[in-house]
Amino acid sequence: MTQPSIALIYPPTNAVTVMPSLGIGYLAGAVRQAGFGVHLYDLARRHLRLRDLYRELADRRPEYVGLSITTPNYVNARRIAAMIRKLPYKPKVLLGGPHVSVYPEEAVSEFGGDYVVIREAEESLPNLMRALENGTDPAGVHGVHYGVNGHAVTPRRRKRRSTTSTRSPGPRGI
Repeated sequence: MTQPSIALIYPPTNAVTVMPSLGIGYLAGAVRQAGFGVHLYDLARRHLRLRDLYRELADRRPEYVGLSITTPNYVNARRIAAMIRKLPYKPKVLLGGPHVSVYPEEAVSEFGGDYVVIREAEESLPNLMRALENGTDPAGVHGVHYGVNGHAVTPRRRKRRSTTSTRSPGPRGI
């Protein structure tokens, strides 16, 4: 039996970029460490056209497709999300990145995502994939919103620790 895999995609962006996306690089490492396969597509560097991406996804058939969405790549991310929905199979669509972390409820309907992973995802993305593979309820995974019939469900949040009770490092601690 082959290991489940995810295609992590950083869409083309309108911003000028010469560096690879470090965010999806870190996510790829975390997902690999958790025992899943990873296919990485940094389209901001323009090394792959969308029709070629479609062919690769159709051939490789990853169980999960993750889109990293920022405001500068928002329009292209919507195009890719629509393209994913036209694949000859139905992968789970996982959305993340700064834009959807601010608007997780809207992301489910706008992008047709199955799940939205907010904020830093190095722990929550592998935990979400594990939950889905094990057939457990993903509502218990911290930092995950999910879609039901095109509407976002926001699970109950853990109480965040107050930073006001943390002592300042002082001038010598910096």
